[in-house]
Amino acid sequence: VYKRQVPVRVVAAGRPDSVRVELEGTQARYPLPSRWEVVEVDPACDLFRRLHRSEVPVALSQVLGAERSAAVIGADVDAPLAEALFAVARQWAENQDMVVSAEADFQDDGRRSLWLLGDGPLARRIRERVESYGTAPADLVQRAEVEERSAVLALPDPEEPERAFALVLPQDAAAAAALGRKLPHYGRYGYLLFAGER
Repeated sequence: VYKRQVPVRVVAAGRPDSVRVELEGTQARYPLPSRWEVVEVDPACDLFRRLHRSEVPVALSQVLGAERSAAVIGADVDAPLAEALFAVARQWAENQDMVVSAEADFQDDGRRSLWLLGDGPLARRIRERVESYGTAPADLVQRAEVEERSAVLALPDPEEPERAFALVLPQDAAAAAALGRKLPHYGRYGYLLFAGER
C-alpha cells in the first residue's frame, strides 16, 4: 500500500482552489464545498496511470505479441516475391495462431492483427485510413522506393484501438527472407528501412 499526496483542483463559486489529499490505499475522503462546480483529480496527470491505447505509439510489438494474427500476401507482388513472403509467413505461423492467406482469398474478421506482406489494395487502403499519421506512411514508402530499400511500418487500426497492422514492403525476395529473420527482434520500432538483405 502506497501513501501519496494526490493533487485535487476544486472550482466553487467560480474560484479555483488546489489542494493535496492524502491517499493511503485506494480511497480517500475530502469534504467538498457545498456549491462546487468542478472537481479534477490529478489535473496535470502527474501520478501513475494506465495510458489509453491512443496515447501509445504503435510498434511492431503490438502485432508480434497479438494472440491472433493473419499474414496477408499483397496482390501486387510478383511471383518470386510472393513465394518468399509465403515462406516467411508459414515459418512465423508455426508457433502461433496465425492465418496465412493471399490477399484475394483473405476474409478479415476484424479480430486479428494483420501482417500485410507486400503491397496491394488492402495495404494502400490501410495506409490511407490512418489519418492521424498524416502523410508519414506514404512518405516513408516513397522514400523506400526512391532509395531502393525495404520499408516496415506499424499502423494503428483507426476503428479498433487494440488492433494493429504491420506493413512489410520488401525490396525483393532476398530482402523478404532477411526481414523474416529480423523483424521478430525489432518489436520496439514503429517504422524501419532496410537496405538489401541488411
